[in-house]
Amino acid sequence: MSNFNYATATSNFLRALGNGQSALKELDGIVQAVASDRNSGHIVNLLDKVEKKGDTVAAGVVRFVTGQVFKGAKITKGKGGQKIIKIAGIEPDQKVITALSKAALDGMSLRSNKLRSAVMGEKPEAPTFDPKARAVGVAKPLSVAELQALIAALSVELNAKKAPKI
Repeated sequence: MSNFNYATATSNFLRALGNGQSALKELDGIVQAVASDRNSGHIVNLLDKVEKKGDTVAAGVVRFVTGQVFKGAKITKGKGGQKIIKIAGIEPDQKVITALSKAALDGMSLRSNKLRSAVMGEKPEAPTFDPKARAVGVAKPLSVAELQALIAALSVELNAKKAPKI
């Protein structure tokens, strides 16, 4: 990606913000190039320009994607107040880069609600309900009187759910 033109890609990204599919394709190219040449200044430049345009959704997507590709990267302020993204020692997550490329190739929009889940991959299963663990967690900080009041209130709720609806 040494021949990648960041200025052109950034300009194309900013012009494509009205077309979420084109914008995502440009972002994908920028992210791949940064992952290859390890110069996070280009993402900082892109983020600054998107924020200057006032597009908070696009800025949020750039931050999110950067955080997913470079897990543990921090955006900090430098001496002059400029943003710095520290990616030194952080390997880019190839699964996220591949998922981002697939989303771009599939025509997903930068503004799609499904983009985050597509980039993150499969979600882990929701934990199963463990009533004993929940009871211990709830009861621990309560006094005996508070616990008895909670049990009475839960009993009322249980009876209300069992009662036939008229």
